[in-house]
Amino acid sequence: MSVTIALAPGRAVLASGRAVGMTSFAVLLAPLTVGTLADTTSLTAALGVVPVVLALAAAGLMLVRRARTRASGAPGTAVAPSCSR
Repeated sequence: MSVTIALAPGRAVLASGRAVGMTSFAVLLAPLTVGTLADTTSLTAALGVVPVVLALAAAGLMLVRRARTRASGAPGTAVAPSCSR
């Protein structure tokens, strides 16, 4: 939630609402997806997908945070004043 609000500081209410909505959607969709996958393959294969999806979500979150950090204050982007006399 804090990452969502940090990405849109002027629209914190909208950002938190969307984060809650997507989280609710994921909570409803995940069991149905794992169940369907377990029916077509096996329970072991279906449950093996869960850590992969969680790792991808964590990697995506790290990329978003890294991009936000670079955009907010990347070193080397400021122009130094000239010292000509």
